[in-house]
Amino acid sequence: MVADEGCGIAPEILKQFDTGVRLLGVGIAGMRERIRVMKGHFNITSDPEGTTIEVSLPVAPCTEESEQSHLDAVLAPLSST
Repeated sequence: MVADEGCGIAPEILKQFDTGVRLLGVGIAGMRERIRVMKGHFNITSDPEGTTIEVSLPVAPCTEESEQSHLDAVLAPLSST
């Protein structure tokens, strides 16, 4: 979890981000995409007192094959740009 105490993200912008209409910044959009590729959970909440980003990723036994598979999945979106 990462949180700040800034002025937050306007609800209408956050809703556009949640529906995929707006990227809300390349860094956050890229992070969300990579987490989804890895079958993880990404949640962003915001109000006038700050913004919180929560991320969870599944844990799996690490083998050389699974490590390469995950690496390929994470890097694939980058190679298509």
